[in-house]
Amino acid sequence: MLDKVLSDMTNLLSTGVLITLALLPAYLLRASIFGIPTTLLEIMLIVLIILWLIQNRKRLKELFAIKRSWAIFIALIIVAVTISAIIAPDTLSAFGIWKAYFIEPILFFYLLVDLLKKKQITSDRILIALCVGGLLVAVTAILQWILWAGIPIPWDVERRITGLFDYPNALGLYLGPLTIISLCVILRKHLSPELVEGINVAEGSRIKKFFFSICIFLFLLAIILAQSEAALASIIVTVIIMGLAHRKLRKPTIVISCVALLFLFSFPTTRVFITNKISLQDYSGQVRLSQWKETMELLKDRPIAGVGLSQYPNALKPYHKDTQYEIFQYPHNIFLNIWVELGLLGLLTFSYLIFLVFQTSWSSWSSWSFLFLFPLLQIFIHGLVDVPYFKNDLAVLMWTLLALFYVAKISSKSERQ
Repeated sequence: MLDKVLSDMTNLLSTGVLITLALLPAYLLRASIFGIPTTLLEIMLIVLIILWLIQNRKRLKELFAIKRSWAIFIALIIVAVTISAIIAPDTLSAFGIWKAYFIEPILFFYLLVDLLKKKQITSDRILIALCVGGLLVAVTAILQWILWAGIPIPWDVERRITGLFDYPNALGLYLGPLTIISLCVILRKHLSPELVEGINVAEGSRIKKFFFSICIFLFLLAIILAQSEAALASIIVTVIIMGLAHRKLRKPTIVISCVALLFLFSFPTTRVFITNKISLQDYSGQVRLSQWKETMELLKDRPIAGVGLSQYPNALKPYHKDTQYEIFQYPHNIFLNIWVELGLLGLLTFSYLIFLVFQTSWSSWSSWSFLFLFPLLQIFIHGLVDVPYFKNDLAVLMWTLLALFYVAKISSKSERQ
C-alpha cells in the first residue's frame, strides 16, 4: 500500500513540475496567506517541494548532495542573499524577495536535479513544458497586437504588446531564452555528434521538431511586436556565437553575418539606427547610462554590503540627479543589479557561477553543453542592459536551466567513463 502511494506521489510530482514550468507567469496571480503576500507560482513551488521532501524523507542528506564546486556556489549565494535581507531597512519586503527569488528556486533546483538523476522526468519534457508556457504567452501577446486590445497604458499608444505581463520588455526577458532553447533543440544533431541521455527531441518525431519550429516563429514574432530590442539583439548575438563556436557552422556564420552587416550599413537610416543603439545614444540608451552612472555613485558609498534586497529605488534618491528620468526598480545591468542588491559577496559569487558554467562547458563541449549553455548565454547578454533575474518567473527559469546544465554534466561524465 505504501509503495503504491509513493509511486502515485512520484507521478504526481513529475506532472506537477511540468505544469509549474508551463505556468511560470502564474506569479501574476497574487494573494495573502496569514498576512504574508504570496503568488500562485510560489504556492505551486512550495507544494511540490513539500511533496518531494515527504516522498524522500529517508534520504534527505542525499537530496542535497551535489558536486563541491556547485555546493560552494549555492552556499555563497544563500549567505549573500540572507545578509542582504537582514541589512535591508524594509525587512518584510526583503525577506519576500529572499524566499521568492532565491530560496524557493534553489530548492526547486535540487528537486529537478533529483528527479532528473533518478530519471523520473526527462530533459526533453521539461523543455517542452517551458515552451508550452511560452506559447501561451506569445499567442496572447500576438492577439493583443491583432485586436489592438488589452495593451496596458502607455504601451497601447505605440502598440507595444505585453502579453500577460505589465510591460513589453518582460515579454522579451521571458521568451528570449525559450527561443534559443527551441533553436538549440532543432539544431542539436548539427551542433553535437553525441546524444545526451533524455534529450531525444532532435532525433525524435517530426511532430516535436515542428512544435519547436512553431515556437521559434511565434516567440520571435511576439518579441518583434513588443519592440523588445534588447531581447532581439541578444538572440541575434547568441545565434552568431553559436555558429562561430561550431567548426562546421563557422564559415557560413561569418559569411552571413558580414553580408547582413554590409547590407544594413549600406542604408543611412539603418546605419544611424544601429550605431545609435550600439553606442547607447538613443533615449533608452541614455536612460541606462544615467542609471549606471548614478548607481556607481551609490556603490562608492556602499561597495561591500550594497543597499539590501528591494531597497534600490529608495537608496538611489539622494544620488538621482537626472530627474527627467524616473527611478527604476533595478539598475538594468546584470552586474550592477546583483552588486547593489547582494553586495560584493553576491557579485563575486555570480562571477564564480560564470566561471563555473564556461569552464565546465569548455571541458566537455562536444557532448552536451551547448543545449543549456546558449540559453544561459542569451540571458547574460540581455542582462547587460536589462534585469534578467529579479522576477519570479525568470528566477525559476534560471535555476531550471542550471539544473538541466548540471545534470547534463553528470550524464556526460558518466558516458565518457
